[in-house]
Amino acid sequence: MKITIGIPHHRSIEPIRRLIDGLNNQKTNFLDLKNEVEIIIVNDGKESITSKADFNVKNINLKIINQENRGVASARNKIIDSALSDLIFFLDDDCCPKENWLQSMYKRFLVDKKIDGVGGRVIPLPKKGLVNEYYNVANRLEKPTIDRETGEIVTIITANCGFRTKALHNIRGFDQKTFNKNVFGGEDVDLTYRLRRRGYILGYESRAVVFHEYPEKFSTIFSKYANYGYGMKIYCLARNIDPKSIRQPRLNIVSCIIYFIKFPIIFKNSYFVFRKRINRLKSILFSFFDIIRYIGHGYGFLIKK
Repeated sequence: MKITIGIPHHRSIEPIRRLIDGLNNQKTNFLDLKNEVEIIIVNDGKESITSKADFNVKNINLKIINQENRGVASARNKIIDSALSDLIFFLDDDCCPKENWLQSMYKRFLVDKKIDGVGGRVIPLPKKGLVNEYYNVANRLEKPTIDRETGEIVTIITANCGFRTKALHNIRGFDQKTFNKNVFGGEDVDLTYRLRRRGYILGYESRAVVFHEYPEKFSTIFSKYANYGYGMKIYCLARNIDPKSIRQPRLNIVSCIIYFIKFPIIFKNSYFVFRKRINRLKSILFSFFDIIRYIGHGYGFLIKK
């Protein structure tokens, strides 16, 4: 089976160079990289332009496509339309795969013929700094989101995932009109939802690990989760989803008030979770960070227009 590794790229070039280095160092015991694997990078916007000369790619075919800034959903669709492969694996440009990532993802599809989509494991890139330590301790993207009642996967995180190309074509890829350049999140939730609606089978591969780089500044905690919250709001409105069914508040004044008066409960719950792993002072500090995250998500979901 041929493989396309798709990377939507926006602005910063250094993280994607690190990603390419990670792909150069992949261990593949039963995969001919030169003949079976291609990398497609889509530069989303004029400020994101790169060329083959910017990367040191070994033993893998590299294709670079430039487009106007239309957002990550559009960039991933460009990859889907350009791929001539059986499988498409997506990585975000701020991620770096472990050396057995490609082999683990490929083997899962090779062994499990019924599987149509696989989410890998996402862990924070080890870096110094208090904010990065917080993201390491409070990693919420490590695994796909699981339905508490059915145990089924409801969200595959597109920072580290793979799909059969045929399945992506059958649902017409990502919804780039709804999740345009002004929406930073939610397109992966929507894609998973539409795959499940069509009866496709999704799984999780814990051995396929990528390191994800988080922003280092404290202020980014609010903005990052505000983007996530807004993306979830767009998803609920676009698909007529009851927010309560995906553990989100309903879009009304009462839910908004209830959401924002839960600060003490959120702080208390976070503190006891953190205290099992770290000291008291950092538990208090990281619980405060969790409050900022909670406010950011609520702002994006309930307030942002």
